[in-house]
Amino acid sequence: MTFRALIIGTLLSALTVYIVSYAELLTQVIMIGFLQLPPVVVALMFGLVLINKLLERVNKRYVLGPAEITVAFSMMLVASVVSSRGLWSGYRQY
Repeated sequence: MTFRALIIGTLLSALTVYIVSYAELLTQVIMIGFLQLPPVVVALMFGLVLINKLLERVNKRYVLGPAEITVAFSMMLVASVVSSRGLWSGYRQY
């Protein structure tokens, strides 16, 4: 695990929290962050892999390894579940 993986994972986790919170507070019906594979995380992961493949063609020095991508993915999954169900479940009134 590298510092670069933690920085990318933190930035993508913040984006995940923003998207999940916005979507769930706006609709108040679906919980997109609480699914086994949240669509937000899948979409951001797809974007990360796509950018990684483009970087491979431009400069191999900046390409993320499998372990770094796994760290970012794991951080996004945890951020998605916590922002969806973990912190808000006690404060919402259904």
